[in-house]
Amino acid sequence: IAINYGNISNLILSDITLKCDKSNNIGAIGENSGNAININNVSANNIKCFGNNYVGSIVGMRGTVVNVDAEEIHIEATGNYIGGIAGYLAASNDNISINSVYVSGKNYVAGVFGSAGGRLINGDDIEVYGNNYVGGIFGAYTGTQNMNYRIIISSKIKGNASSVGGITGYFNGTRLYGGVAYNTTITGNENIGGIVGRFSKGELYWSYTN
Repeated sequence: IAINYGNISNLILSDITLKCDKSNNIGAIGENSGNAININNVSANNIKCFGNNYVGSIVGMRGTVVNVDAEEIHIEATGNYIGGIAGYLAASNDNISINSVYVSGKNYVAGVFGSAGGRLINGDDIEVYGNNYVGGIFGAYTGTQNMNYRIIISSKIKGNASSVGGITGYFNGTRLYGGVAYNTTITGNENIGGIVGRFSKGELYWSYTN
């Protein structure tokens, strides 16, 4: 779907390859027409996407996603806002589980969302490569919703420049509660953190890395 204008529920995605190397807004849904649009109850398996900016397996940009189970996700992009689930979304994403993920891009790159908000997100076996604002779950988190329980396990997060974190490369939200990066390697040049790479404002509670 290039542009979606309505809510979608009970979506099953399997064995899909989208090869659009020079294009923007790439995903099973390239772009939602607004942030109020909700994509609910999604199962995604063996999804490969190649693009430029705003690339994700389910959504390229806009809207929210809730109740997602995804595995075997491969995303390669040359631009910004790249994620295993979505490139750039609103703040109210919830209940996301993802494992066996490879994501590469330029800036705002992460295993789940390039830039978004949300809570209750778990990831396992995530591999992420980017330049600035690189994270295991978020490249950048800028939402007002409390960021509760983000967990990544056995993952590798690498940024070639600045702001690299196990959970998020950049945090400019309200509260991060229960962020865990376990058995995860995080590398970069500056502003590197086990949980957050660059912390602009907000509160951090009960989070740890090992």
